[in-house]
Amino acid sequence: MDRRLPVTFASLLFVAPAIAPACAAPPPGPSAMHTVRGGDFPELIVHLPRFDATGDPMALACDQVRARRIDELDPVWKRLVNRIHLECERLPAAEAGDETIATTLTAYLRPGAVRLAGAPVAEVRLMDSELWGDRQYIVDRPFAAVRDALAAHVEMRCGMAGDDPTALGSRDCTVARDKQRVFIDTGGVGGIWIYPDPYHAARTVYAEAWAE
Repeated sequence: MDRRLPVTFASLLFVAPAIAPACAAPPPGPSAMHTVRGGDFPELIVHLPRFDATGDPMALACDQVRARRIDELDPVWKRLVNRIHLECERLPAAEAGDETIATTLTAYLRPGAVRLAGAPVAEVRLMDSELWGDRQYIVDRPFAAVRDALAAHVEMRCGMAGDDPTALGSRDCTVARDKQRVFIDTGGVGGIWIYPDPYHAARTVYAEAWAE
């Protein structure tokens, strides 16, 4: 599974940036605190499909997607997000069979409004294409400071799945960990990774990723 991480990082090199307008949101307060568990990411994208003469949907292009406005978010996330940024890249047919796109949406959160395993979350990053997906919480603490707490959180969440194989997809709830990462196989082509943010040394990435 490790070999797939560079693929998802490569998706950050986008060529068609766009910023969704951030509508006014209520000021943060004690009631705005929200705890995420993993697997509970907000929906940040809007698809604007086009259809051919026979009525079949055409392959998506970058001008057929946009970031949600703040007022279009789920009521919980509406009060947690400051702004949303969209980046889109056209993938050539050689990479995906048919020409398609890859998108990255970043939701910048209100300081202190969201927590994961007791640590503050600064951003949500959602990266998707036909071949892979990577959904991330960016924890605003260094990896060494939160590694054990996040690993314990993943193990606990897996253990709580019980007889529901779709919750995490893996019967073995033991995570692999070292000084550079934490990993658990979620079955099939997916996994959960926890590792230092390569773009911000004081932050940590919690990622639920899959790739074909």
